[in-house]
Amino acid sequence: MSAWRIKVSHEATSALRRLDRNTQERMKKAIDRLGLDPSPGPGKDIRPVHGVEGLLRLRVGDWRILFTLNKLDREVFILAVRPRGQAYRNT
Repeated sequence: MSAWRIKVSHEATSALRRLDRNTQERMKKAIDRLGLDPSPGPGKDIRPVHGVEGLLRLRVGDWRILFTLNKLDREVFILAVRPRGQAYRNT
């Protein structure tokens, strides 16, 4: 299986830059894993976001990575990286 291409929004890039070094490393590892297999499934912290068609979230500790998939082009588009309490506002 070939890897998926990762694209990151400006909002998500800005949020990642503001994180402490340790959290940035955890996010990088999570995003790398996301590029290998971004689909929800048993044993993964990937779930659909209720009420928003096509939006998925990846849980990384107290943080959430919100993303969509373009299955045709095998692309993962990361829309936002937010703390758990703010992750689902304005999505």
